[in-house]
Amino acid sequence: MSVVAPDLGSGQTLPLLTRLLSSARAGHRSENTDLLSVMETVQRHVSGAPLWVIGRGGAGAGAGAGADARVSD
Repeated sequence: MSVVAPDLGSGQTLPLLTRLLSSARAGHRSENTDLLSVMETVQRHVSGAPLWVIGRGGAGAGAGAGADARVSD
């Protein structure tokens, strides 16, 4: 899972956090738990209210059937 943000001054995309995730790892509960954990980690380190754009398509069974969800604080 990767989280990026635009630098509003330069227009560059900056990496904020990357995690390798596997449902086979010890302690794995769900994709939603992983997603919320990443969002909480990023939120602790950025100011303001981020706009979250989450791409879920293109992986696993039913590839191509995913949809984007937009969540704002």
